[in-house]
Amino acid sequence: MAKQKVTNAIQQQFNKIQYKPGDAVFFTWLGMKKYGYVIRTKETNWGVQYTIDSEGTKYPCGIQIKTHKTSYTTGCINHDETRALGQQELVTRIQPDTQAHIQKFLETPEGQIMKAEATLQLANGYLHRIVTELNQPELDLRQKMLLNLALMECMETIQKNEEILNLMMPSKNNETF
Repeated sequence: MAKQKVTNAIQQQFNKIQYKPGDAVFFTWLGMKKYGYVIRTKETNWGVQYTIDSEGTKYPCGIQIKTHKTSYTTGCINHDETRALGQQELVTRIQPDTQAHIQKFLETPEGQIMKAEATLQLANGYLHRIVTELNQPELDLRQKMLLNLALMECMETIQKNEEILNLMMPSKNNETF
C-alpha cells in the first residue's frame, strides 16, 4: 500500500498545538479507548506531544488528524472524534466529579496562570462597568460610596492577579489584560 501524501494544511496542524491544558480529549492508549484531560504540551521533533491525565494516570500522546498520525502512536489523541463529541460530552464521559478535576488543574502552574488571566479579564470588565456607573450624575452619596468600595475591591483583585502572572510569567510583566 502506497504512503498517503500529507498536505501542507494537515502538516501544519501537527506542528500547531491543537489542545491546551484543561481540554478534554478522546484518545487511544495501546489500542484501548480512553478519555482524559490535557495537562501539558511539549513540542518535539515529530510534532506536539500531549500529556493526558486519565483517572490519575498520565499518558504521553501524539495525535491523529483524519487518516494521518504522528510517528508516536502508543498514545494518540483522535482529533476528529474529540471534535465530534465536543467538550461538554467528553467531560460528562470522563468523570462525574468534574469539580475535583478542575480543582486539581487549578493547582498546576498552567491552571494558576489560566485562572489569573480569566480573573483579570472579568475584573477589568467589572471595572469598566463600575466607572461608567460612577459617572452617572443622579447617584446619591450612598450609591457613590458603594461603587467606590466595589472599585477598590476590583483594583485589589486586578493587582493580586497581575502579581501572580508576573511571578509565574516574567515575560508578561508589562502586558495589560
